[in-house]
Amino acid sequence: MALFIDNPSFPVGLKVIAIDQHTTVLNTIQDMCNRFHYHVTKCNTASDAFKLLERKGCFDVMLIDDHMPNMDAYHFVQHATEKLNIPVIMMSVDPTKSSVMKSISYGACAYWTKPLYEDQFKTMWQHVVRKGLIENKELEISASLEVQGLTKRGREDDDAPKETNVKKARLSWSPKLHQRFLWAVNQLGLDKARPKKILKVMDVHGLSVGHVASHLQKYRIHLKKSTDEKKHGRKKSKLSDEFQAKSIDQARFYDFQAEWIDCGTGSYLHNLMA
Repeated sequence: MALFIDNPSFPVGLKVIAIDQHTTVLNTIQDMCNRFHYHVTKCNTASDAFKLLERKGCFDVMLIDDHMPNMDAYHFVQHATEKLNIPVIMMSVDPTKSSVMKSISYGACAYWTKPLYEDQFKTMWQHVVRKGLIENKELEISASLEVQGLTKRGREDDDAPKETNVKKARLSWSPKLHQRFLWAVNQLGLDKARPKKILKVMDVHGLSVGHVASHLQKYRIHLKKSTDEKKHGRKKSKLSDEFQAKSIDQARFYDFQAEWIDCGTGSYLHNLMA
């Protein structure tokens, strides 16, 4: 998911992927998004949408109809929120309380009633902001607690000051923290990615240049080994498996938040729990 922090033009340029079997609906979405200078990618089949999401991986928000042919829209929503880490808005011409509740349970952040209208798109960017702020806060807390724990263990070992310094410099990289690292490297470009620049882009409290430098070194080794393994057909190394696991396992986190779900005849206030 692209990040909005430090982007003065946000939400201009918001990257939207719209999935609906009806061309008229997709054209309406295109028209609405153009009014607010959002970038839209339209898909009328699940297979096309899946390929785009897996290949690009750079959408800010997804709109999807709840009745797509040849696919389970709800499981697709779950995949997008858990694996691709983007907020998803479901759409329907005949919303019911059960369908709204089901969409929420599978990870949707909102449920829109068709026909769609301008105000829905005007505030759509708020879902991106909310998710980004919550995840950023989680990263700060996670990194801070991990560093505090290492520092505490270091203080307890008064007889080995050199070992203490080593322990303080280590950090357990969670899948979400690693994903933030990958995002920062992608923004800078691998050739220009330097520890100080990566640290600034990541903007996570508790991280140091040393943490990032060590992780970047391991990441470069991982890339080199992965390239060699593909070229020569060798078995994956333990390091490659570790980085692949971190890249795939993007932790889902919504925290406790209130979300208005527009159902045409009224609004339902729901609490989303991770």
